[in-house]
Amino acid sequence: MRWDSTALAIMCVPCQRSGGYFVPTDQLVLASLDAERPHPVHALASRLRSTWADRLFHAGAVRVVVAMDDLAVTRSWMLPPTTPTIDDLWPQLHDSLNRSMEGTRIPVWFVRWSHLVDPSDYGQQVGLIAQACARNDAELRWRHLHEVMGEEVARRLRFERSTGRGDTPVVMRRRAADQVANYAVQGQLVHQWGVAAYLHWTAEETELMGTVEPAFATRVVAGPGYGESAPASVWERFPPRFADLVEELRLYADDLPQTPGAVRPKVATAVLEGLAGLLTPGTCELARRRLRSLDAVLGGGPINRARVRRLLEELRDLELEPGWAVEQVVKKLFCQLTSRYTDAQNRDELDRHRHLVADLANALDPQISDQVTLALTGSMTGAPEGIWHPYFSDIDIMPLFATAPSPDLLARVRQAYTVPRRPSWVHLNEGAREGVAGLTRDPANGMFVADQLHTLTAVEAGKLGRLVAPMRHVGGSPAVFEAFTRAHDARTRVA
Repeated sequence: MRWDSTALAIMCVPCQRSGGYFVPTDQLVLASLDAERPHPVHALASRLRSTWADRLFHAGAVRVVVAMDDLAVTRSWMLPPTTPTIDDLWPQLHDSLNRSMEGTRIPVWFVRWSHLVDPSDYGQQVGLIAQACARNDAELRWRHLHEVMGEEVARRLRFERSTGRGDTPVVMRRRAADQVANYAVQGQLVHQWGVAAYLHWTAEETELMGTVEPAFATRVVAGPGYGESAPASVWERFPPRFADLVEELRLYADDLPQTPGAVRPKVATAVLEGLAGLLTPGTCELARRRLRSLDAVLGGGPINRARVRRLLEELRDLELEPGWAVEQVVKKLFCQLTSRYTDAQNRDELDRHRHLVADLANALDPQISDQVTLALTGSMTGAPEGIWHPYFSDIDIMPLFATAPSPDLLARVRQAYTVPRRPSWVHLNEGAREGVAGLTRDPANGMFVADQLHTLTAVEAGKLGRLVAPMRHVGGSPAVFEAFTRAHDARTRVA
C-alpha cells in the first residue's frame, strides 16, 4: 500500500443494539452507548461526492481507504453469548459499503483493519497502552490519557445505569481502557505510515487518536470531521441513481402545504430522511422501523395506516433500483405519511372526485361531444377503496379522438377541463402531457388519436399502454371510445 498517496479513514464495524449488548450487522447502522443511527460511512460518502474531495487530491491522495475496525469487536465490545462473526458478515457488508460510495469523486476501497496490521502485534500494543490507562500513574505524558479514560468510564457508567446489564466497575474500566488504547495505537500507526491524509469522524476521535502521539494531528484533514459537518440537504441523502425520483418528490413536497392533512415541515423532513434510508444499501431496516414508528404516532385513520403498512411490505419485495415500480411506491409512501386523513375524509374526497368526473362530462359542449371521448384512467380505476390518497390523487381523464383534432376543437375540449369547481389540492389532468415522463409532443396529436397510433415512439407506446389498460368511458362519444380501443388493440397485436 502506498500510504503517501492514500487518504485513510478508520470506522467501527456496523452494529445494532440488542438489549444491553452490541451485535455486529451487515446493515449500515451504528449503535452507540446513547442511540442507533445511520453509519458514518454515509456522511463520508456525501463529502466524497462533493468538491470537498478535491482537498484530498491537493494533499497527494489518489484513493481513499476505509478500514473497518474488526479487531475491536471481540476485544472491547459488549457482545452477547452468541453473535455473527465478521467473516460471516463481510461479503454482504462489503457489497453494501461499496454501493454506498457510488458517485464519489475519488476511488474508495474498503478493507478490514485486521488485514492492514498484524493482529498479534497490534493486540500487544493495545494491551500496553490499556495497562497505562489503568495505572494511577501521575507521569506527565500519561496525564491526558487518564483524563480521556475517566470520560470513557463515566460514559459506560451512565449506560450501565440505563440498561442494568450488571457489569462490574472492573469490567467497565477494562473495556474503557481497551477502547481508549485502541484509538491511541491507531493514531500512532497512522502517523508512522505517513498517510497523505486522515479523514476524521469527529474532534473527539482526533483527540483520542492523538493521546499518545500528538503529531498524529498533522495528518488530519483540516476542518470539521465528516460526522460534524452541517447535515446535507435531505435531498442529497438519496442515492444518486434516484435523481429522477428526487425531482418528482420535490414536486410532491411543493404541493404538500396546500393539502388539509399536511404534517409539520420537520416531520415531512423526517419522512424524506426515512425514504432515503429505504433506498440506501444497509439502512433499509432501520429506515423501515423509523417510518413505522412515525406512522404509529401521527394522526390518521385505519385506511391511512393500512396503506402505509402495505406500501412498506410491497417495497420490501422489490429490488431497490430505479424504475417505475419502486418509484411509485416511494412517492405514495411520502404522500401517505406526510398528508394524513381519517376514513371519513377519505370517503368524502372520493365522493368529490366522482362528482368532478361527472361535472367534466357535463361540461363538454354538445356541439363537439360526438368528436371526442373522455376515458378515466389512473388510480380511480383500480385503487383500493377507489382512491389511493384523498389529497394527492390526481383525476386523470384522457381526451381521445378518432382523427387529429383541429386547434379549435382541442381548445374547446380543454376549456371544459376548467369548468368543474375544485379545491387547490385536486388536479384534473389529461393523463399525459408534453414534456413530462419523456414525452416530446402533445399527446392530443399522437397518443390520444386513433389514426396516429402507428406513429408512436417506444416511450409514447409504453406510456399509452399503462393508461389504456385500466381506462373506462366516462363521457363524450361512445363510438369514438370504441374506435380508439379497436385501433389500440390492433397496434398492440402488430407490435
